Amino acid sequence: MQSAFNNSTFQKVAAAIERSTGIKAHGISLSTQLGEDLALDQSSRQKLALQLQESHGIELSLTDMERFASIADIVTCSSRQYFKDIQEPAAAMVV
Repeated sequence: MQSAFNNSTFQKVAAAIERSTGIKAHGISLSTQLGEDLALDQSSRQKLALQLQESHGIELSLTDMERFASIADIVTCSSRQYFKDIQEPAAAMVV
């Protein structure tokens, strides 16, 4: 399940990059570097974070966006948030 989620998240991130920067999604992979390969500066990373939130409900802080080096970092963080969120309600129900 997590692998499928990661693939779905990757597709969303690639689409958001294309919409927010104009860089074609087909040239993006998990190993694509935000700074070196895509030349995303702080402003571009903020636009990407907003695009992800508005289009796909993926919430990443600007601090997170600044520390991410690659597309894989974004996908991994999003995955951790998602699986943490779905596990916490179950844990809260255990009395």
